[in-house]
Amino acid sequence: MENKAYNLTIAQVMEHFETSKQGLSDQEANSRINEDGPNELDTKEEKSRLKMFLEQFKDVLVIILLVAALMSLFIGNFSDASIMLIIVLINAVIGFFQEFKAEQILNKLKDLVQSPAKVIRDNSQKEIMQRDLVKGDLVLLEEGDKIPADIRIIQAYNFKTNDFALTGESMPQEKQNKVVNKEASLGDRDNMAYLGTNVASGNARGIVVATGMETELGKIANLTAEEDTTLSPLQREFVKLANQLALVAIVVGVILFGVSYNQGFSILTALTLGLGVAVAVVPQALPAQVSVALSQGSKRLAEKKAVVKKLSSVETLGSTTIICTDKTGTLTKNEMTVRSLWFNNEFYEITGIGYKPEGSILDKEGQELTQKQIDEIEVMLDAATMASNAEIGAPDDEHNSWYAIGDPTEAALITASTKLGTRSPKEDEENPELHEFPFDSFRK
Repeated sequence: MENKAYNLTIAQVMEHFETSKQGLSDQEANSRINEDGPNELDTKEEKSRLKMFLEQFKDVLVIILLVAALMSLFIGNFSDASIMLIIVLINAVIGFFQEFKAEQILNKLKDLVQSPAKVIRDNSQKEIMQRDLVKGDLVLLEEGDKIPADIRIIQAYNFKTNDFALTGESMPQEKQNKVVNKEASLGDRDNMAYLGTNVASGNARGIVVATGMETELGKIANLTAEEDTTLSPLQREFVKLANQLALVAIVVGVILFGVSYNQGFSILTALTLGLGVAVAVVPQALPAQVSVALSQGSKRLAEKKAVVKKLSSVETLGSTTIICTDKTGTLTKNEMTVRSLWFNNEFYEITGIGYKPEGSILDKEGQELTQKQIDEIEVMLDAATMASNAEIGAPDDEHNSWYAIGDPTEAALITASTKLGTRSPKEDEENPELHEFPFDSFRK
C-alpha cells in the first residue's frame, strides 16, 4: 500500500493510515512506533568488541611481526618472540580502545544528528525528532527542510523539492496534492516527497506513508549495505613499506640461511642466523610508535570537541586542504532575534536574545514605550505574525532553552510580538488563513 500511496485520494490515504487533519494522538503515535520501530535507516550490524579487537591485527607490518614471533618461538628464541608479541599487543590495545571509545561517543551522538520534524499531533503543532515519526503522522514542510520520511502531500503552496539524490534530476521538482492515476516512476510521482530529499521552495502538508527501511531511500540503503573501505595516504604508504620490507626480509633470510648451511653450520644454527637478520630488517616498534602518535593527535582533537572513530582518520584529516561546510547550524546557532524596528519614521530597539519572550522595546532615548505607542506598533507586528507559520516552544526534556518550531526568522517575529505583549493566544483562530502565497525570488 505504501508504494501506491500516490494512486490514492487524500481521503483514501487518511482512511488507510487511520489519521485526520488534526493529526494522530501522542498515545496512538507511541503505539505505532512500538509496532513499526523508529524511523531510522539501519543497514549494518553493530561490530562486536572481539571483532573490533581482532581487526587491529590486519596491518601488514603487524602480520610480519606475528610471523617473525612465531618463527622465533619455533627456534627457541623466546626473548625476541616475547618482545615482538608485546609490541603487537600494545599496538592492538591502543587501536582498540581508541575505536571503542569513539564508537560509544558516536552512538550517543545519533540523537543529536537527527533532524527535527514539525508535525500536527492532537490538533497542535509540535517539533519531534525524525526517528519518532510514524506512519499516519501529519507533517509540515517549508523551504530548507529535509524531508523526514516518505510523505503523501495533501496540501501544497508553490511546493518544490530537490530530488536529485533519488532521481538524478538536477532541477527542483514541483509537487502538488492531486492523485496520480497511473503507474509512475519515482520522478513522476508529483504528489510524493521522499526521505533523503529537501524542500527547495514553498511549503506543504503531508501524511507519512513509509518510515525507516520501508522508504525509497531505505530500499537503496539495503542494496548498498556493503561498504567499500578506502585506505588513508598513511595506510597506503604502510602497505607499500611492509611489502618491500617483507620481500627484503625473505630474500636476506633465505640467502643467509643458504650461505650459513654451505659453510657447515647446522640447519638450526643457519635457520637462527637467517631468521635473526630477517627480523632485524623489520622495524618492530614502528606500528606501536605510529599508533601512539596518531592517538595523541586524536586526543588533541577530542579536546577540541572533534570525535575521530579510527586512528588513521587523524592522518587523513591532517592531509585535508579544503573543508566545505554549510554555515547555518554549523558555524552559527541557526537562531534569529529581532533587535530593532523601524515604524512611522522612528527606530526602536528590542532587548533580549534568542527565542525567550522576555525583553522590552525602547525608543531612541532608551525609554520604554507607552501603551499608546505599543498599540500603534501592534498593527505592524500583527501583520508579521499572522504571515508566519512558526511558533516558539518553552524549555522541555529535549530543549534546554526556548526554541523555534518552524522558520527561525518567522519564530523571531513571534518572539518580538510576545515580548511586546501584542501576540494573542487565539490569533490564528481569530484570523483563519484563507490562502498562502509563499515568498520566493520569483514572486519578489
